[in-house]
Amino acid sequence: MAPARRRTKLWIAAALVVTIGCGGTAALVWAGNAAPKPAASEQGPTPQTVVAERTDLVERSRGNGQLGYDDPRTVGSTGPGTITRMGDIGAVVERGGELFRIDDLPVNLLIGDLPMWRSFTPGMSDGADVLMLEENLRDLGFFTDTPDRKFTERTQKAISVWQKKLGRERTGSIDLGQVVFATGALRIAGQNAKIGDPASPAVLAVTGTTKSVSVDLEPQLASAAPKDGEVQVQLPDGKTFTGKVTAVGAARETDAGPTGKALRIPITITPVDQAETGTYADVKVSVSFQRVVATDALLVPTAALLATPGGGHSIEVLRGGKRVRVAVTPGSFADGRVSIDEGDVKEGDRVVIS
Repeated sequence: MAPARRRTKLWIAAALVVTIGCGGTAALVWAGNAAPKPAASEQGPTPQTVVAERTDLVERSRGNGQLGYDDPRTVGSTGPGTITRMGDIGAVVERGGELFRIDDLPVNLLIGDLPMWRSFTPGMSDGADVLMLEENLRDLGFFTDTPDRKFTERTQKAISVWQKKLGRERTGSIDLGQVVFATGALRIAGQNAKIGDPASPAVLAVTGTTKSVSVDLEPQLASAAPKDGEVQVQLPDGKTFTGKVTAVGAARETDAGPTGKALRIPITITPVDQAETGTYADVKVSVSFQRVVATDALLVPTAALLATPGGGHSIEVLRGGKRVRVAVTPGSFADGRVSIDEGDVKEGDRVVIS
């Protein structure tokens, strides 16, 4: 055997002797060539945590509503004649303005709380309707005295001057059907007749000029919509506006489709700024309600709450890189969070949720 080959065998033999005689040493030598230790991410998933915070616990809910103009009704004339003109749909008629024409003579709007239930004519008895008429004539610039409940020569003269401006015969009297009283300006929503039809009490469909949202709310959500409370309303284009709850009705049964009847509470929401409703009318909207369930509460996600054997609850808190289980007493629940009434948890703790 060649010298070089004999030296190689001797080195191998020596290595075997060391291995047999010093197993621990051999193990340390070979460990230097072993696979590396797994990275931290390979040793186990990092727990998902959420910071416990102290704030108000708010309950949020949503409902569907209908945005439209207030006070829908019909107006017309009880007098004889033929309809010769009607106001345009969408037009707003103010005090003294023309709603439609009968026999080519205007039927005008006046503002007041009472309907016209009798003619205004000399010799009529005193009444609140006379006061209402004189207030309108004053605001239109035809009556210069202080309005009262008496129909006098001054009243008759003011009517006559107004009739001249309208192109009517100057009689100093106003017959039934020649004017319409309403509590405010009217918006023409529809035409219930055609030109040439006889006069009737329902010539036009009208509304007020302000919009509101009507919602039939589930009873369990009623506490989130107290009277005078504010809500957020979303329009079909995604824009939102703030509304105030201006009316809360009594619970009533409504048609729930295939499921039959359901109990609902009707509420009315008035936009804080009417302009924010844009040109929308008679459209469905989404309404967001919220109420404060608990104030200045320590909150954690409900997903962090764990049941404790034998009763009770606990949560896990990440402290020093370790998961520490802490017994807690939960309080109120809302919107996926729970208030912690008792327990070794403080604001800023990282609470484990997975």
